[in-house]
Amino acid sequence: RISARAGLRALAQAHDAGVTWYDVAPAYGAGQAEELLGQFLAGRARDSVQLCTKVGLVPPRHGPLARALCSLLTPIVSSSAPLRRALRRTGATANRALALTPATILESVERSLKRLGTDHVDVLALHNAQLPDLRRGDLHETLSRLIASGKIRAAAVAGSGGVALEALRRDLPLSILQFPTTEAEAPAVLAEAHRAGRGCVTHSVFGIAGAAVDGLARRLRQRPALAAALGAQGLQPRHPGLAVDQAQGVLDVPGAGRGLDSALAEDLAR
Repeated sequence: RISARAGLRALAQAHDAGVTWYDVAPAYGAGQAEELLGQFLAGRARDSVQLCTKVGLVPPRHGPLARALCSLLTPIVSSSAPLRRALRRTGATANRALALTPATILESVERSLKRLGTDHVDVLALHNAQLPDLRRGDLHETLSRLIASGKIRAAAVAGSGGVALEALRRDLPLSILQFPTTEAEAPAVLAEAHRAGRGCVTHSVFGIAGAAVDGLARRLRQRPALAAALGAQGLQPRHPGLAVDQAQGVLDVPGAGRGLDSALAEDLAR
């Protein structure tokens, strides 16, 4: 949704402010996120950051013409939530799932290391892993070999709350769990992970692709008393991504509808 220049600027500002965790994947940024992060890391001390990448999803298969068209349309589409939703419904932006096999994992790691310009990542996550994937001894062995080689420092699973729970309840070389906070299993995953000494990385507080923001806006329009009560606690209608006006009971949600620079400044201030 933003240019490479804006992305590099945001990375530099975050790093200067003390942000050290960078989470990417081969599929992110239409396949460009790892390479962009690699450009940012060039000339910086590798031990000043922690890198997480993944294996299991890759970008849509587009030809040169389609990629050029996407680049031209990105500024227009990114400024309009209805256009983004319409584009997602076409399936044109849907990532492709790869079968998780030892060969796929090893090849993906090598490609990610090359794009990132480093000899190791701190965390490799099985992206969108399914329950049968967690039961495969060949995958466990492959992850253990990668850890022993030093190319990855830890292995993780990035999937649903149910998959995270299954990973916790099995003897697997997965020390970190990544899952959406919006799923019903999230509290149980956090509690069990704490007891087991596993790390957690959560995401999608507003739902996948921000879908929960639309639902929140609808509910607040239907319940002006609740909107007014929240407003009294300091939440004010401000951002166009969610807010319309106070009479409609639509309130500001941090992160919704902000430009990149203002969002980054506000988040770092917190």
